[in-house]
Amino acid sequence: MAVGLSEVGGVVAAVAFIQVERHRTDPMLPPDIFASRQFTAANLVTLCVYAAFGPSRHLHRRHLMSCHGSPS
Repeated sequence: MAVGLSEVGGVVAAVAFIQVERHRTDPMLPPDIFASRQFTAANLVTLCVYAAFGPSRHLHRRHLMSCHGSPS
């Protein structure tokens, strides 16, 4: 439940950030940068890499617990 609420909160914050920055005269991050394919591809690769970290840490802990008796 808490994870779902934090995900919703993150999406709401991202949308609010985009709306505020779109109407500013000097935005912190220019909105045109998201039209760049290279920038978007780099962000998607980064997302995939970090998304793989969670399950790999979980599987590593399970391996240590089942094979080596580690309480981690």
